[in-house]
Amino acid sequence: ARAAANSMQAMATNLEQQVDELELLQSMFSAPGEFQIEDQATFDQASAFLRDLTPASPGRLSCSLHIPIDAHQPEGPPQASGGDSSTNQHIMNISIRLPHSYPEVPPEVYVSSNNLSRSGQDDLNANLQDYMSGSVPLGEVCLLTVTEWIRENGAGYFPTQTVLESNSTDSDVRESDRHFCRMWLYMHHIYSKTKRRDILSLASELDLTGFMLPGKPGVVCVEGNVRNTKEFYNILRRWNWKSISCRKREVVPDRDISVQRKITGFQELGLDTHGPRQNHMDMGQFLDYLRHHGLEYMFKTLFGVEGHTAVSHGVE
Repeated sequence: ARAAANSMQAMATNLEQQVDELELLQSMFSAPGEFQIEDQATFDQASAFLRDLTPASPGRLSCSLHIPIDAHQPEGPPQASGGDSSTNQHIMNISIRLPHSYPEVPPEVYVSSNNLSRSGQDDLNANLQDYMSGSVPLGEVCLLTVTEWIRENGAGYFPTQTVLESNSTDSDVRESDRHFCRMWLYMHHIYSKTKRRDILSLASELDLTGFMLPGKPGVVCVEGNVRNTKEFYNILRRWNWKSISCRKREVVPDRDISVQRKITGFQELGLDTHGPRQNHMDMGQFLDYLRHHGLEYMFKTLFGVEGHTAVSHGVE
């Protein structure tokens, strides 16, 4: 009982710091669209927990920041409009998830921007992780410090116009853009509303079609060019999963990608649920969905059983 009480007290202490820090960020980034609590219900639950209004432990808090960054460009002739050609302003998107033990453990921070190249985005996030592990002490809140590091260093990761033009003619890039790929990912589970939203957003950003099956187990299928499907998987692997694996990659070289796609758009499947926690999706409905799109051949690869067997006995 004493250990449970100590654990609850530690959670309350960490949670109070998290709530205070998010409220501080909200006050500092108060312009419309700059700051957003990702799950207001969870935030309200955390506040109620701290006021002793509810005994239930709240979920993990998360937020996002969308802040402008001035990316400096090489000097050149003035623009026709007469404006300053030395800087371009871009929006940096910062996604933050807080483990229950934060600040005793690091926060999960990921940075993206529509104007960052894939390599630039990867380098920025890798260097951010290096900075956090080497310069941010555990036990102290650090979101403001991390945000300031991104604001101060982010501009250096945006490509100049010269680099953009060079990359657009690179043979490797053009090669991977030309090949179609359908990728199948399998997760132990997909429950988090934040992850589900971010998966939908990332698929749209990378021009991928497909679907996400939430619950236990979780399945994601994406269709697009080789480069973008690979990037999608590389980003997802850096998130916190109990397990994630690529079950199959279907590559068709030198074909019209739009013709090879079997799914229009990218969506989260809303199927019937069952089980004690209502977290297992109806496998019969999922099999029907795959059949409708000519993808039923993947059922056994994903779950290790034939479709009719899974429908009869259930799949975990």
